[in-house]
Amino acid sequence: MQKINHKSCPICGQDDLKLKYNLQDYTVSKEYYDIVTCQACGFMFTQDAPDAVSIGPYYKSEDYVSHSNTQKGVFFKIYHQVREHMLKQKRKAIAKNASKSSAQKILDIGTGRGYFLNHMQQHGYDCIGIEQDPDVRRMASQDFGLNIFAPEKLYQLEDQQFDVITLWHVLEHVHDLRGYLEKIKKLLKSDGLLVIALPNPVCADEKMYKEHWAGWDVPIHLWHFTPENIKNLLSQYQFKMVDKKRLPFDPFYVSILGSQQRGDSIPMFFGGLNGLKSYLSCLGNIDKTTSLIYFFKKEEL
Repeated sequence: MQKINHKSCPICGQDDLKLKYNLQDYTVSKEYYDIVTCQACGFMFTQDAPDAVSIGPYYKSEDYVSHSNTQKGVFFKIYHQVREHMLKQKRKAIAKNASKSSAQKILDIGTGRGYFLNHMQQHGYDCIGIEQDPDVRRMASQDFGLNIFAPEKLYQLEDQQFDVITLWHVLEHVHDLRGYLEKIKKLLKSDGLLVIALPNPVCADEKMYKEHWAGWDVPIHLWHFTPENIKNLLSQYQFKMVDKKRLPFDPFYVSILGSQQRGDSIPMFFGGLNGLKSYLSCLGNIDKTTSLIYFFKKEEL
């Protein structure tokens, strides 16, 4: 297995890197990985993560909910109910921020089981998906009749054809970070909307769980973007942030997972309580919430 060791910051290029945490992969391998912080720009990333060829087996878990359809246990039943509510909220937020037109063509990168694209398809959107896992890709196509392609298809798509491109908790997984962003910029129409959802490593519940915070999710989370990091990175590709919204259920979901990883006696109770504390504490500061949806548009040159 090949691992990726960064000698300098992937964002600003500076080489002053400092260890933040040595974290365990609780979900699959039980291996340990370092989170390092660039002292120049504050960007955090996973050191010595498996490369793109080797990463696949680290996703093979029923606990990886975006690739799982399990209904086992209270946690997953609640998760699937919440997902249905959030699909509607995501669609409304996209409609609010996207340019108005009678036909909207959408590309979803990291489609997973296809629930989001299926929802958008049912509401009149012309949908295409990109998904790395061939088994998940096949299930999404079979279940919903969606056009889902392997990642290499991204670079073969014709430029200037999409009204909306979405990445729901995906950019933190992408090995070819700059290649993806450059291609996304080309694929979007001049008035297109880029939507990126990300965990926030400077959130309130990270302060509670620290090395047990589930948002780290090593090694499959390669990059750990703060609101300032993602804004600065996207500005390098001539994108301007036009809006951001909370993912309101994530403090509870992430805190319950954190309590499980920390070994709390009743994870649903203590995680739920900490999730509530986190949710309430960041009501006055959206940049401290667990996960955020960022909306970007191309800047006029």
